[in-house]
Amino acid sequence: MKKKAMLTGCVTGALLFTAACNAESDDGLTAEEILANSEEAMEELTSYAMDMETVQEMSFGEDSMELNMTAEAQVRMDPLVLYQNASMDMMGMPLSYDSYFSEEHGFLMEDPMSGGWIKLPESFTDEMLAMADVQTSPDEQLEIFRDNLEEVTVEDEEEFYIVTLKGDGVDNEAMKEQLLGLMDGDMGQMMGDAVDSMDIHEFEYEITIDRETFYTTEANIYTDMTVDDGVNNTNMKQTVHMILGEFNEHDDLEVPADVIENAEEIDESEFMGEF
Repeated sequence: MKKKAMLTGCVTGALLFTAACNAESDDGLTAEEILANSEEAMEELTSYAMDMETVQEMSFGEDSMELNMTAEAQVRMDPLVLYQNASMDMMGMPLSYDSYFSEEHGFLMEDPMSGGWIKLPESFTDEMLAMADVQTSPDEQLEIFRDNLEEVTVEDEEEFYIVTLKGDGVDNEAMKEQLLGLMDGDMGQMMGDAVDSMDIHEFEYEITIDRETFYTTEANIYTDMTVDDGVNNTNMKQTVHMILGEFNEHDDLEVPADVIENAEEIDESEFMGEF
């Protein structure tokens, strides 16, 4: 299964549906053309690495909290293999764990408390692959944003293009239908419930693209949303900063044999109960 590198492909499809594509670089390329060229270049990658930092600021009534998470990932494209080390700090409680995902072995995760390994049920593998398809499909990932783009700009630097897309909301019903069309069972129900409680007010994508190779090298994603679970109404502002590099340098990435051998498979009820 051929996978695309995720970020630039995510936005090209949205631009194809909007008239805001007349933003141009100083060499005459439109935002749509820059993103399309980058999508094509990223599709040819065999592997890459990514560093990501996420900050969530949540406020509910007079209370507030902040969640910080960092992740270092390596991705091999075909067959798909992903390694990730994630660290987070929530209310002063630090957690760090490794995880692997592959088409052959599924999703294996280190228990941050015990240090042992668990394997998610096989039923989640197809659903996670389907989610990966959405993340890498230009016609699906931001289709729900296509009517909400307010501004598309191109900024020129000596070695990079910087393309920015801004919008003012999302059709939650369209998002829910898209997610439920991909996933069945508990995962589909969980994602459907999450979308039902979510209202996205504002979003902004800023994407840095190498002028020579058209590789996506950096991205900043901002989202302002409200989550209402029927009990609490929470405003959440999320900022994601991503740096991509080490292109075609991880073609030998595999899930380690000892992780495969030692991972204890859990059933769906255990997964839903613990995580």
